[in-house]
Amino acid sequence: MYYTAYAKPKIITNKLMDKVVVFACDFLDLDVDLEIEFEGVENGGYVDFEEGEDIVVGINPDQSKNELIRTIFHEMVHVKQYVEGDLSHENSDNLWKGEVVDVPYSDRPWEKEAYEQEEAMWHIFSKEVGV
Repeated sequence: MYYTAYAKPKIITNKLMDKVVVFACDFLDLDVDLEIEFEGVENGGYVDFEEGEDIVVGINPDQSKNELIRTIFHEMVHVKQYVEGDLSHENSDNLWKGEVVDVPYSDRPWEKEAYEQEEAMWHIFSKEVGV
């Protein structure tokens, strides 16, 4: 696993950033190379995944330290979903496990899973690291 962070807010030290990314990868059993960008992101975050290309995770830098960590955890769940093929996009359709899913954001199964896993990671990480 290798990652590069661009325009990381000072509120997240390099050491903390390393801990967050390594923890998420270990928790999710991911071995991927990532680019994490903190520029030009208006909402919480996103994942740009194209098979055979670099995985880019975008994080809105205008969040508190804890929100930044939680957003990274959330987006890392989406990374896993893409890598494992559970989540994909075809034209403008969202595909979940090969089926088109057209439901409101809060009902999307990949978002429900990401929020559940984010919460589980935050619960453990915040106790271990003391953030």
